[in-house]
Amino acid sequence: GAGAVTAKLEGHTNVVAALAALPDGTLASGSWDATVRLWNVDARVCIATLEGHTTDVVALAVVVDGRLASGSWDKTVRLWDVATRACVGVLEGHVREVFALAALPDGRLASGSVDNTIRVWDTRPVASAAGAGAAAIAGGGAARATPVVVLNGHTSVVLALAPLPGGRLASGSWDQTVHLWRLPPP
Repeated sequence: GAGAVTAKLEGHTNVVAALAALPDGTLASGSWDATVRLWNVDARVCIATLEGHTTDVVALAVVVDGRLASGSWDKTVRLWDVATRACVGVLEGHVREVFALAALPDGRLASGSVDNTIRVWDTRPVASAAGAGAAAIAGGGAARATPVVVLNGHTSVVLALAPLPGGRLASGSWDQTVHLWRLPPP
């Protein structure tokens, strides 16, 4: 009946702190066990475990091209090519734990942190000279490793991010404010 649990997906060894639905219907879960698991929800099985973070995964977001972003208390954001189960980029720059992620419609990614900042990353794949084009667009290319924009203004932890129409971003913070940001074009 309505409201009944239909299945339990088990496998994480610590708190599950983040979920994201991928375009193909796969469910991603991020955990304090430092992993991201991919689940076939119809078969109710874990189809992959993505490892690389060194501590708790607390935020997930699906980038426009279908790659998965994971934010961790290890101060990094990792980009995953879900098809190959490979990490295709590690975004570093926050000096404290990453707490929030938001995929922007133009292909960029925003990350919020305990360091009170928001970083906006150009996560569009970098095409190699030899294999530019379709392979990079499909998620095979690495991401640029430096933020395009660093937003300062909160006086405490950035806990929530949401893309808004018109190239804007909303952020919520422990400082009891919501900030509305106008982002520069990519």
